[in-house]
Amino acid sequence: MADFVNPQTLALRPSENAMPSPWVVCTREQLTTWELIPQIYRKWVTDHIEEMTVGEKAAAVAAALEAQRDATIATVDNVEDVLRATILVLRDELNAHADKINAILDAVDGASNLATLKSAVALIANYPQRSIDNVRTTIRGKLGT
Repeated sequence: MADFVNPQTLALRPSENAMPSPWVVCTREQLTTWELIPQIYRKWVTDHIEEMTVGEKAAAVAAALEAQRDATIATVDNVEDVLRATILVLRDELNAHADKINAILDAVDGASNLATLKSAVALIANYPQRSIDNVRTTIRGKLGT
């Protein structure tokens, strides 16, 4: 039995009978030393593993964090995900609120006196209150869209 390292993935395998290419044989001492280095901080140099420098570690952590963020935000693309449906409902509510504010601002811009301002604002529909049942129903309606 021998110990192996994969120079592509930097994975370590102790006490294996045989491993296919690209796995290469390493000594037990090398394996033991390399196992102390977290896999994210390993790099292959010619014929062995070395620990990354501080700068390389920072770059590896930043890349891993970016990949994790991309994977997290990709869940928003799942049309059956409740988070996506909630975000769509929230977007619609924020847009409706912005429309109301813009209507009020337009009324102020177009008013020549207080009476015309009152008349213009009176025409703007009230913003309805939302019950939890209404929110659930709206979110349910967004699933699959």
